[in-house]
Amino acid sequence: MDQTFTRVSDFVAFYAARTPDAEAAVLGERRLSYAELHRQVEAFNAALHTILLEYRYLSAVAQGI
Repeated sequence: MDQTFTRVSDFVAFYAARTPDAEAAVLGERRLSYAELHRQVEAFNAALHTILLEYRYLSAVAQGI
């Protein structure tokens, strides 16, 4: 594999596209496919983005911008 990833989300997206049903993670009885992990990573990224936007908005309001 000659693929290089700079972000974990890129790695997960790559494998979710190639092998969506393959196991990506196992913790005890809990198993996640790459497709499921990709959905969770995307949801987490969206939540972080929302938090960042709210922080920037509140910072701007506090500074009177």
